[in-house]
Amino acid sequence: MSSRTLLVVEAGVIVVSILLSLYLQGLYDASRMNERKEDLLRGLLTVIEQDIAQIDFFSNIQDRSHRSAEVLLYPKQDLVIDSIYWHLSSVGMGLRSFFPQRSPFEEIIDAQVTRYIRSPELRTDLFTLFGEDLERHEVHTKEYDQLFLSFNKYLSETYLLVDWWREGSGQIPEIDITSFDRTLRPDQD
Repeated sequence: MSSRTLLVVEAGVIVVSILLSLYLQGLYDASRMNERKEDLLRGLLTVIEQDIAQIDFFSNIQDRSHRSAEVLLYPKQDLVIDSIYWHLSSVGMGLRSFFPQRSPFEEIIDAQVTRYIRSPELRTDLFTLFGEDLERHEVHTKEYDQLFLSFNKYLSETYLLVDWWREGSGQIPEIDITSFDRTLRPDQD
């Protein structure tokens, strides 16, 4: 074998080795990115499940608050003062905002993992949920806060109501009213 042939064979082996190395590195990188994608999506799924549980919890509180507001607005019988204050406290507890967790989705965007999500429907749904839907939620939360924060402030400024919330049976907290005053606060003359 001539030196020229040997040189061509050696160059061919080097080129094949480089190409094989690049191919294997590409497979390794794709595997690592796929693992990262799976980890991030699992984390996102966990956060979505936590948000759903929080929404269910707030929904139960909102239902109780709504029922208490109806009792106060449309009483079917004369209410005793203890009942009035209990229902006021229940209405006050319902005046809360829900804040969904965004950081896992933002991490997916920052890591540029969305390009590795094969399902176009999943990509679209994620961008819709964490884009338009959250922006819409923020607008509604601001409207809700503008409407109810002043009412909640009125309740706390007008009534000396000391209440304590504890976990009750199920997922709805129970209310213990430890004291209240029927009169306006002294600074409300």
